[in-house]
Amino acid sequence: MTTTFDSKSSAAASLPVEEQDEPAGFEADLRRLAQRLHRMEGEKEQLLGDIRDTFLEAKHLGIDPKALKRVVKLRRQPADKRQAEEDTLESYKRIMGLVPDFEKTPIGAHIAQSQIREAMDRLQGDPALAATAARLVDAFGSVEAARGAIEAVTAMSGPAKAPAGGATVTPIGNRAGGGKA
Repeated sequence: MTTTFDSKSSAAASLPVEEQDEPAGFEADLRRLAQRLHRMEGEKEQLLGDIRDTFLEAKHLGIDPKALKRVVKLRRQPADKRQAEEDTLESYKRIMGLVPDFEKTPIGAHIAQSQIREAMDRLQGDPALAATAARLVDAFGSVEAARGAIEAVTAMSGPAKAPAGGATVTPIGNRAGGGKA
């Protein structure tokens, strides 16, 4: 490092020439960045004020601001991450007894019973299978377990015998698209 001095300014008179070049560029960059950050802080304050106003507007319209904030957060997440988080939360809520099983709700029980009746109707072509399915429904406490057992019975039996009308009946597990055959 040389110790030659520049006599252009009184502040620069005490600094070596090599060190004057770097601080001048550094000072300009520092000022430029500080001004940009100052401007962005002002914009940030404006945006935060706009966000507060939007939540107040939502509240006046009868929209729950906390729920709205949660929905906005969920919309920013990728679908697979959001679904995984919702599944985890749902299972934790079930474990803690905060959400009843769907099949224990009135509408859920009605739908499940309808599905079981439909499966039993398809088994009427084979009285032994129908009786087995009825015993399974009685034996299993949950409708879901009974439904699974009925599907297992019908899958093992193959297509049921044709009922009196000539139509063929396809077991639950062999149906395509969930419709009757």
